[in-house]
Amino acid sequence: MAEQTTRAEMQAAAPLPQREADFPEVLQDVLQRLFCLQHLRPGEVLFRQDEPVTHVYFLLQGRIVIERTDQWGNTSALCSRNAGDFFCPVSLFTGRYFGTARAVRPSLVLSAPKEQFLEIYKGYPLLREWAHRQCLLQVIGLVDRANAVMHYTVEQRLAWLLVQEAKQWGRTEMPRRPMELHLTQQELAHWIGATRETVSRILKHWKEQGWIQVRRGRLLVLEPEALETLLQGKQPALSEAESEKAPAAEHG
Repeated sequence: MAEQTTRAEMQAAAPLPQREADFPEVLQDVLQRLFCLQHLRPGEVLFRQDEPVTHVYFLLQGRIVIERTDQWGNTSALCSRNAGDFFCPVSLFTGRYFGTARAVRPSLVLSAPKEQFLEIYKGYPLLREWAHRQCLLQVIGLVDRANAVMHYTVEQRLAWLLVQEAKQWGRTEMPRRPMELHLTQQELAHWIGATRETVSRILKHWKEQGWIQVRRGRLLVLEPEALETLLQGKQPALSEAESEKAPAAEHG
């Protein structure tokens, strides 16, 4: 059931428009009245692929994965939405949701009717600029993901994914300190198009190198620079065959 959103809840979801673009207080008040709060359980669907767009969303807490199924029934993860994310900006202008949004953890979502949001969008240039930037960032993210799938080994795809998650965690740049990512090995495998066993073997290798610590349902990245170096081909990496044969990590 939708609930009226408070200013505190809006401000908690950085980077919401008013925080990122320094919107005037009058727009903050308008957005506060427009958005309502929704609670999602793990596995619950927020919207489905190709349905007409009815709402726009901000994620306050939790994690939502957006997946797309092709005409042959193959499903792949397009992107994930984390606390502070606005979605789906591209669908807002195409008229239909590009994929199915499903909560993978208990989540709190702010939702606003599309037509009402667009009315505000037309009246505030700063909001239009911000929404366009979000569209561009989403397209860039999809292009980067396609590039990783086409050109990287499985180990590099896993490193790429953790680097992207780390940048999301740090918001603007790659953190230079240990960071904790709440991702299961099954989620990682789904994202990079590999088996859980292969992911576990790669993580075991990285753990032995001192780059990460593996805990149940989460990873502690100790050396994020090593993952970036791996993407540049400057760090010795497991071959595809080695990643299949290396001992598996214990948890995840």
